[in-house]
Amino acid sequence: MPRMTKEDDPKTYIEAFERTAIQTGLDRDWDSILIATSSDNSSCFINLHLKRGQLSTYILMMAPDWLHH
Repeated sequence: MPRMTKEDDPKTYIEAFERTAIQTGLDRDWDSILIATSSDNSSCFINLHLKRGQLSTYILMMAPDWLHH
């Protein structure tokens, strides 16, 4: 997956990443890979200690704010 840029819609990017992760059989602990491909502005705000299953919701909720900092 290409890196997310400020021009990308965060919700669309994350949904595409999730679909790709599922289709390719990527390890279920894909949050660290998502962080590596996200924009620098957004990745610094992600809390890696969130329980699995909450990370996607947290990212979708917070991504618009991250891209404006």
